[in-house]
Amino acid sequence: AKVFRPHRKEDWLTCHNGVIYTPPADGENLKEHAPNFYRWLSHSAGGHARKMERINAALFMVLANRYDWQLFIEVTGTGGSGKSVFTGIARLLAGEENTTSGTIQDMDT
Repeated sequence: AKVFRPHRKEDWLTCHNGVIYTPPADGENLKEHAPNFYRWLSHSAGGHARKMERINAALFMVLANRYDWQLFIEVTGTGGSGKSVFTGIARLLAGEENTTSGTIQDMDT
């Protein structure tokens, strides 16, 4: 049904990231209700709304396990631009059991 909902074993999900799902409240938004995330997102995107949407889409792809999109997420930028924070958020969303890392050399093999 492609509905975002709490973890259920009946959905054949074998692990849980430990974050308890709660439906959004009426009027809930990132800027007011997740101010630290919003500040990081704005900083990482240089304040550009379209870039913020793309970063959110990439994180949604990780959260929803959208492997069917057949996309590779490449995160680049100068030091202090939010790459490590993005990686940390993605690891939280996917769960440690579903996370690995590699090097550019690993991609050649």
